[in-house]
Parts: sequence; C-alpha cells; structure tokens
Amino acid sequence: MHVEVAVTYGGQPIGNAVGPALEAREALMALEGKQSGSLTEKAIGLAAILLELGKKAEAGKGKVMARGILESGKALEKFREIIAAQGGDSDIKPEEIPLGKYKETILSEDSGYITKVDNATIVKVAKILGTPFDKGAGLLLNYKVGDRVEKDDVIVELFAESKERLLSAKRFLDYNRIFQTEGMILKRFPGLKVI
Repeated sequence: MHVEVAVTYGGQPIGNAVGPALEAREALMALEGKQSGSLTEKAIGLAAILLELGKKAEAGKGKVMARGILESGKALEKFREIIAAQGGDSDIKPEEIPLGKYKETILSEDSGYITKVDNATIVKVAKILGTPFDKGAGLLLNYKVGDRVEKDDVIVELFAESKERLLSAKRFLDYNRIFQTEGMILKRFPGLKVI
C-alpha cells in the first residue's frame, strides 16, 4: 500500500465554525460556493492529493480537477446524495440547520490586528458550550490572524442549547481570551539618542 502524509497548518482553526451544526452549515455553504477561505483551500488540497493518488488526475493537476468539481456543483450533488442515503433531508439549506437557541456575542476589547488565536481556549469553550454532544452548540469565529478589528466588533458568537452552558462559557471568557490583538507599533522606546 502506498501512503502519503499531508501536513496542514494548525495555528488556528480551519474555517470559522466550531461545533457540529455550525460546521455543517459552513461546509454546506462552501459546497454551494457561498463561502471560501481556509476550509475550501484545505479541502481542495486534500482532494487533489486523493485524486492524484487514485490516478484520476495527473501529478500536479489534482488541484485544478478538485476545484473544477467543486465549482461545477458535482461535489454538492454528491454530498446531497450522501445525506439522502443516510436518511437526512438532502434539500436542506445552510440556514435551516438548527443552532442552539441561546446565543451570546463576544466583543473585541480593543482595536488592532489579530496576532494570535488560542486553540486550547477554543476547545475549552466548545466543551463548556456542550459540543460535540449538543449538536447546536459551538462558536463562530468572525476573524482570523492578520485581520483588523475595531474595539467592540463582534469577534466571537457563542451558541448553546442551555442557558447555563452559555453563561458558563461567557464567564470562562471573562478571564480567558481566544484572540490576541495588537497594534502595528508593538513597543516604544522613548528618549533614545541618535549619535
């Protein structure tokens, strides 16, 4: 058996959604061509490798083929076939996927650029909210590393199926931050003389 390994970037979540229903919405939106970004790029990259390994695409041509399948609607069509085969609603639209009925937003505490995402904090918050067992629970991350935010922008949306879980997650985030934000000037050294 021939095996290849693909190393992917893990410095921040792929896509913006964390949690079963939110991730399903995001995947369906990507398949419908309504969303692009890191999720789409990773999926195309991995599909390219599989197409090349399976001899369906020539070496180096897998990405073009994978992108073509996505943009043609064939990937969405196959996904809907899989949903039907599993007894689900194959005509479901992303906005019809139910989310937790309790929602809270987290605002940026200052203006600047996102310089770091704390994945461990994301995992803890997701578990506090009830994922993966509560299907509608999760987080929607509205920014990525390098994005500019202004004070009081909605940087994270929390969803839970119980008010208690939502309040616990909010309390946890009162003392823990998902995003680190910094301005363009990181440190100032006043009083230096040029000789």
